[in-house]
Amino acid sequence: MVIKSLHFSFFSIAFDRELSLILISQGTLLVLILCILYCVYFLMQKEKRFKLKIEQVDHYRMDLEKKEKELNELRKQLDNFSDVTQDKKKKDQNLLLSLIKANNPLFLDKFKEMYPEFVEMLYSVNPTLTQNDLKYCILIKYNFSSKEIGDILNVSANSVGVKRHRIREKLQITSKIRLNEWLNTA
Repeated sequence: MVIKSLHFSFFSIAFDRELSLILISQGTLLVLILCILYCVYFLMQKEKRFKLKIEQVDHYRMDLEKKEKELNELRKQLDNFSDVTQDKKKKDQNLLLSLIKANNPLFLDKFKEMYPEFVEMLYSVNPTLTQNDLKYCILIKYNFSSKEIGDILNVSANSVGVKRHRIREKLQITSKIRLNEWLNTA
């Protein structure tokens, strides 16, 4: 009986050892499976965040493209407006020149409409300037010669020279500065 009990106890120890090894390997396998599952879950979450970032970038890119199209459209409109404005200015200039050459009384009103800042600047230098003085200033600004101004206003070239001198005095311009240059830079 002692042998049976020895054998049983040996068998029990061996069985316990084998059971422990099985349990340890199953535990290790379970931990390994859990680690793998966690890594897979972590990678899936990372992929989900990456896809979300890609969607955001695509959304920003589409917004950027849309804004770029809008900007290009605005540039086209600005170019068209600039062209129209240039054409209108050119037409107004031509109209003004034809009014000036015809000594039409409307040319002064048209000039004031087109260049109000120039007229305001002249009046700020000397508020006592007459309409006639303003006419001469405009003709001088357009670089008409004394003879041409005389022909337009039906006066002699000498009268135009005297008027230039008086305007120079009214505007307090020294003789070192040319009147037409001063008027074009003012």
